[in-house]
Amino acid sequence: METEIALAPVAGWQTGTVEAYGVGILTLRYLVSPMESLEQAHASPTFALTRSQLRELGQKLIELSQRLENAGETSDGSPTH
Repeated sequence: METEIALAPVAGWQTGTVEAYGVGILTLRYLVSPMESLEQAHASPTFALTRSQLRELGQKLIELSQRLENAGETSDGSPTH
């Protein structure tokens, strides 16, 4: 059974560090409607991640990218299922 997932396309992000707390920070900019322009992107909360969380997230993003690359693309440029 396939579950519908509400998607919010990411339009950008900001990163940084708070060295006093030993964390990296991440704020995502995202769209909630296809009618919104990039200039209208909403900001997520600013997330604080430890060094190990940053490494784990980075590795997971690389794995997801590789999975998509291995899946190939259809003739219209959309990923295959």
